[in-house]
Amino acid sequence: MDVLGLEIKLPAWLNFAAHPLGMFLVNLFGWVIIALLVYYLTYLLIKYATRHTRTSIDDLIIGLIRKPLLTLLVAYGILRSWELAWGESKFSLALHRIYNGLLIISGAYVAWRILFEIIVAYLKPKVQESDSQADDIIIPILSRIGPVIIVIAAANAVVAALGGNLGTLLAGLGLLGLVLGYLFQEPLQGLFSGTYMALDNPFRQDDLLILEDGTTCQVRSIGVRVTQLYDVKRHILLFMPNARLAASRIVNLTKPSVELRVVLNVSISKPCDLKTATALLTEACNSHENVLGEWPKKQAAMRRRLEFYRGEYQRLLSLGTLSFAEEVQKAWLEEHLTRLEGELVRLEVEHDLRARSEEFSKELIALIKYCSYAEDSGFSANERQEIKRRILEAMDHFDDLIERITVWLYLVKIIECELIDTDYSVSIASFIQRDLLRDGKLTLQELAQCNAPGAPTEPMVKRSDLNKILSSDIEADKAVDRAQFRDRAHYVDYKRLYSIWHRNITHVYRGLEKAYHVERLRGEQEQRLDERIHAIERHFSDTFLLRVSYWQLPSANLVDANDGALTFQLAFFIDDVVREQFQRAERVTTEVLAEVDRLRSLFYASRSVVNPN
Repeated sequence: MDVLGLEIKLPAWLNFAAHPLGMFLVNLFGWVIIALLVYYLTYLLIKYATRHTRTSIDDLIIGLIRKPLLTLLVAYGILRSWELAWGESKFSLALHRIYNGLLIISGAYVAWRILFEIIVAYLKPKVQESDSQADDIIIPILSRIGPVIIVIAAANAVVAALGGNLGTLLAGLGLLGLVLGYLFQEPLQGLFSGTYMALDNPFRQDDLLILEDGTTCQVRSIGVRVTQLYDVKRHILLFMPNARLAASRIVNLTKPSVELRVVLNVSISKPCDLKTATALLTEACNSHENVLGEWPKKQAAMRRRLEFYRGEYQRLLSLGTLSFAEEVQKAWLEEHLTRLEGELVRLEVEHDLRARSEEFSKELIALIKYCSYAEDSGFSANERQEIKRRILEAMDHFDDLIERITVWLYLVKIIECELIDTDYSVSIASFIQRDLLRDGKLTLQELAQCNAPGAPTEPMVKRSDLNKILSSDIEADKAVDRAQFRDRAHYVDYKRLYSIWHRNITHVYRGLEKAYHVERLRGEQEQRLDERIHAIERHFSDTFLLRVSYWQLPSANLVDANDGALTFQLAFFIDDVVREQFQRAERVTTEVLAEVDRLRSLFYASRSVVNPN
């Protein structure tokens, strides 16, 4: 009897198996055993070969191919067993065609699962870390168009394998494509517009936009055909076709940075002179914690504002019985005294952070110049070693910078967010009483010494954990505890801030890590190392806190003067337009104007005391 192509002599009691049916069953049984052995041996071999890999892609691939491989081996066993039992015939030819069709369908099944379980599911968190919007929208496009391509390609191949008329099928599909293209003209236009926007990268998720009609919106999600926008003023969702967005003028408030310049017209009545009015307006801006300014002047202005609040608070306490308006004023002062004391601590740490970030930016620029000079004639071994030394030194400095950012983010949380734990205000007082800010910085170790509740014990991003990070949004979910916040709004606001900083830090880390392996660069890549580092420095300067520049300082320019008043154009920068559910700009503007009114009233009161008549 022929078993798997081998002639085997059977004993007398197995002569029944020599018949075609018996031969078919015996051969089929042998192929099933072979298929099961291959099924398990493939798993063991691939696991052994990929035991040192750091990703789970190999495990996904094993899971994808094992079952289709088992199915194809069993199907091939049926085909070969039939041919060994009954020989070649029209039926065996039909089995050949069915097997070829099954082979094509299995390939399409594997391609389908690779698309959704590897390309889409596994790589989607990774592409969120990049600056480009292209990969964020190309993956949704692949998830929609990919299945269509797989099905059409598999259908064509199956028809050809089964002996069908492929030309007729292609002609029919072409006619169907023309009809569908006409019927879905607008959706396809939106699809291509979305792709063009992704390549141009005008905005990304969570950016704040001003549309042509003046509506201020947050980008919630960017789809293939429609972008979902949140109207921050009216608290509604807008579903804007990508074709319309691509053809309209859009202002992105979060680019190049989240700092927003505000310009107001303010009038100061006479007898206030020009010099005094300018000083009054500048003082109002510098005294606000969320307005950018030169730190020594800002610190002095905030302390003067704090002392005024303390004096008013003590005056109300001395009155005994208070009216309703005085009770409201007393509660307002209590809240703002605590807040302002905390903001002085945060801004002291932020001032040191900005100075350190400025030094790191200079270090990157010096590295760019060295690479640009050295790459003209190709890097020598000594130059490569020097570049590696400088990058490693920069990464060590960046480690220290990340610790400072971690402390600063913690201060933002305990000062600006409404938290359930009331011990946070005690922590701020502890920082001040212990004089921990005498050197202008606050370390993680000093936070631990103060027993600050919920204080971080290690930097938010560690160099050794870069390969483990899939998505900054996932890391933010792990690090930010919803139970600490009184309401969801503060939780979402802080988690967004944490995720943005985590993403920017990871981007710089990974860029420096790639540049460090300069020995892997060849030819044109080596010649463009300075461009790589320049891109890192540009991203750093756009997204990290640098020293406040002269053009970001508050300014008051006289635009009109008449007998009754002086009119100024008051300009200042708000530190972060995205914070507070995108409402910070309105709050800060109102409070600056209120401070202008307070200082103006104090000036007029002092004038009336000096000149009672």
